[in-house]
Amino acid sequence: MRPKSMILALLLAVLLGPIGLIYATPVGGVILLLVTIFGWPTLVAPIGAWILSIIIAPIAVIRHNDWAPKTPPQ
Repeated sequence: MRPKSMILALLLAVLLGPIGLIYATPVGGVILLLVTIFGWPTLVAPIGAWILSIIIAPIAVIRHNDWAPKTPPQ
């Protein structure tokens, strides 16, 4: 596994919301995308999902990078 970029994860989450979160955590991104789609009539769910995406993205990248190998495979 290659390490993920914190800057890219945050940029995608800020600009694209749950769709951008798919870069950092695919499962979390899909779940929040579904919340956004099905909660659209209320407008509260999509806004909450967008904010959560921005919060979750750096946490997911840190966790991913902690599990990623420190040296490239040879």
